[in-house]
Amino acid sequence: PEVHTAGGKVERDKLDPQTGQLTKVIGEKPPASVVNLDMRQESAFEKKLGDKNAERVDDTRVKAQDSAAIIQNIHEGRKLLDSGMITGVGAE
Repeated sequence: PEVHTAGGKVERDKLDPQTGQLTKVIGEKPPASVVNLDMRQESAFEKKLGDKNAERVDDTRVKAQDSAAIIQNIHEGRKLLDSGMITGVGAE
């Protein structure tokens, strides 16, 4: 953690990598880190992800339509059975 001291200085801990010891250092505040991102890669990832999601939505839509048709067929079959249709061995 950094502690701001009088005169615009900053007190912070510094780790000695060889000894593993922390020491207090007073000095100027280090410059802020700058990170550059390649947005083209992110855009390509988002496009691929969008394509996959669209494919899943389309597959789900087809399955939902098939399920609705199957349910309708089941209802029709039940109606036929309830109307007295004779089924099984010997039914003509």
